[in-house]
Amino acid sequence: MAGACSSETTRMDSDRTLMVHYPFLSVIIPVLNERLCLPLLLKDLALQQYPRDRWEIIVADGGSVDGTVDFVRSQSGDYPVALSLVPNLRRRSSAGRNAGVKAARGEIVAFIDGHTRVQNPQLLLRTAELFETTGAHCLCRAQPLVGLPGNRWSENIAATRASRFGHGSASLIYDRNFIGPCDPRSSGAVYRREVFKALGLYDESFDACEDVEFNTRLWLSGKLAYAHPDLAIDYQARSTIRGLWRQMVRYGQGRVRLARKHRSERSIRSLAPAMLVILLMTATGVWFSWVCALPLVAYVAVIVLLATVTTWNDRRRSAFAAAVILPVIHLGLGTGMLMETISGAGPQTFKDAALDVGQINVAIAADETQHVLR
Repeated sequence: MAGACSSETTRMDSDRTLMVHYPFLSVIIPVLNERLCLPLLLKDLALQQYPRDRWEIIVADGGSVDGTVDFVRSQSGDYPVALSLVPNLRRRSSAGRNAGVKAARGEIVAFIDGHTRVQNPQLLLRTAELFETTGAHCLCRAQPLVGLPGNRWSENIAATRASRFGHGSASLIYDRNFIGPCDPRSSGAVYRREVFKALGLYDESFDACEDVEFNTRLWLSGKLAYAHPDLAIDYQARSTIRGLWRQMVRYGQGRVRLARKHRSERSIRSLAPAMLVILLMTATGVWFSWVCALPLVAYVAVIVLLATVTTWNDRRRSAFAAAVILPVIHLGLGTGMLMETISGAGPQTFKDAALDVGQINVAIAADETQHVLR
């Protein structure tokens, strides 16, 4: 492992020559019942070519009942870098992220979900280099979905979600090639610590899209975000249609909360999934109307055409599966949006739940007095 005992060194490769200072990195992993996936992720991270005394892993557990906690505790003594466990009493990912930030010692804070794989053993090294060379406050990464081996639904969900019709066209989250300054809202995942001092922590009223909300604040602040393919990590796709539906409903609810809090996230286009659900309810309900039914017929025809075209040259994918998955994505989002809209959670909800930036600065400053970087 290069420079395993040094905090500052000169690193020279054929493709770059850089003076690299090894900043202390904190990798935060919010989890809830990830006993099956977490061992693989920790195995990947153990191979990182970064000084072992210059980074740590913090697992923020939201009340797992599948043995996740016992597993982390069993690994903490023998793991090659500092591995700690902190409780996430509110269970939500947003609260888990905040618990991790409060416990972190790092100058740089990176978030990685428990159901991911890290293929690049130089992920942390490239993270440090990119912060140094770009001056960015936030690094963005591709997070392509990978299906479970042998699970055809999971493989088809991964491929369909990555298609231009399975996610937002402006998102870089599946783009493995983009390099340069970017909009961080969909893919920001690694931050300088001072970003949290300036912007506050994650809004714990969010149960989904909390990262998008935080990155929206970062984007509106004008801070530089930078994307690079070397930072990509693989996410595990949902293995069932039911699991995908539940995920999309949560995302839809998060979108409405996001739009309530940030006017910049309101657009006619963002309402399309909800309008689709309303058309479906009207066309199939007691107030049947051909005016609503005809657009739905057109939508079904387009879905069938897209499913056929996008899978034509890929024998691993099923046109039938794609024709099922695309409406689940769209209708799941729309259903979640309508559910959140009807629930009537207003701006006061966010005001009560949001953490005051001044209080956060005090909390982080107090935390830093207890965690002096070595």
